Amino acid sequence: MCLVAFTFCVVVVFNACEGPGTVDSNSAVSGSSFSLDCPLASDELRNPTEYDEMIQLINALPKPLSLECFIANFDPPMNLMAVNSVASAQPAEGIERPRILIVRDQFVITVVPSASENPLAEFSRVVSSGVSIKGELEFPITGPLVDSAAFDGIRSTFNGESGTTCRFCHRNEVEQGDGSVASEIVDPNPFQAVGVESMQSVLNECDVEATPNKCRILKAVYGRGEVNDINWPF
Repeated sequence: MCLVAFTFCVVVVFNACEGPGTVDSNSAVSGSSFSLDCPLASDELRNPTEYDEMIQLINALPKPLSLECFIANFDPPMNLMAVNSVASAQPAEGIERPRILIVRDQFVITVVPSASENPLAEFSRVVSSGVSIKGELEFPITGPLVDSAAFDGIRSTFNGESGTTCRFCHRNEVEQGDGSVASEIVDPNPFQAVGVESMQSVLNECDVEATPNKCRILKAVYGRGEVNDINWPF
């Protein structure tokens, strides 16, 4: 998933069982005393693993929808791999702000706990060995999305050929007929991995007044329950 051409790239209704609600994770990780207060979707819409399911979830949630409140609609355990890698259009911003790849079955949501007011979420739906359909959304989301929203932002034409901006890192693009494009997966480097314990320490020490966006994204990922480091499965 990519932001602009010629940049590096790599490959994201209301409370389950009890209806509408909010997530309050004050005590999930000691030292992180602030609350997300995010609206939660019904269990039928939470935890999407397909693009169309993800769009349905987003459209059901109140707007504006922040990145952390989108993440909060994925229930723990959070199985993930964080890497301090800059080889991406959405690069890590240092070891305390790595690329975090959250794996849900064959669906991967990638975020960076950035201080940006308009953070990105990258998506990858694995369709076969070493191949996935890429997508990307910018947050906060302020209105309803069309079904192709995650694909539209990465579409581009280069030398007269239609494709995505991801082509410069992800080879062998193939149109899928629904506006999406599949291409090769680039595996994250395990030697750049940043472990859960390290990131939970970053969350514990995070100053929500100084860096609210960073802290809230970290809270959504690492501060709501069980989090597991995994090896890259694809």
